[in-house]
Amino acid sequence: MPIEANKVVTMNFTLTDETGNILDSTDAGGPFSYISGTGMVLPKLEESCKRYDHRNKETVKT
Repeated sequence: MPIEANKVVTMNFTLTDETGNILDSTDAGGPFSYISGTGMVLPKLEESCKRYDHRNKETVKT
């Protein structure tokens, strides 16, 4: 089910650099939430989340 604009999106994530070093993660602090369609996250992440199937793990490269 696609994510519509102005909906709260909550996710866990791990952000790594090109060599696999962890730059940021929700592991210790709990999930990250944002309002879709408001420019709160990187555009490529927003586009990917619109198509995301919440039952699967997703990898997004920016």
